Amino acid sequence: MFSCDWSEWPLVTLRFSEAFRVEDETLYLDSIQRLADAREPYAVILVTQGDEHLSQKAKVRNNMIFKHNRDHFTRYCRQFYRVKTDVDWAEIDDTKLKKAMPFPAAHAPSEEVARRLALAVLAAAR
Repeated sequence: MFSCDWSEWPLVTLRFSEAFRVEDETLYLDSIQRLADAREPYAVILVTQGDEHLSQKAKVRNNMIFKHNRDHFTRYCRQFYRVKTDVDWAEIDDTKLKKAMPFPAAHAPSEEVARRLALAVLAAAR
């Protein structure tokens, strides 16, 4: 399942749980494109439970969105927090996440912590 909460814009919360269905992939990719099209600062919280299972076709489209919009993500995404609910936080290493993303990225221990941190980042950007 996938859901996207835009109700607190410029804070967006993406939620993954279980394996994706085709409808979930479409909603996810449309959400990523909407973020790529944004022309004002925002922050993203990604909450995951288990592994994300994008199809190969969706992975290719996801990579193309990031590749073609890298400058926009860099300019407008002020912070990305990943909240993984099923991990040992002592084993989390942000190095790969930070290297892969064209914007500031980090793990957060809970959605509440990520929200508080993201709102502070957005307030400081004003």
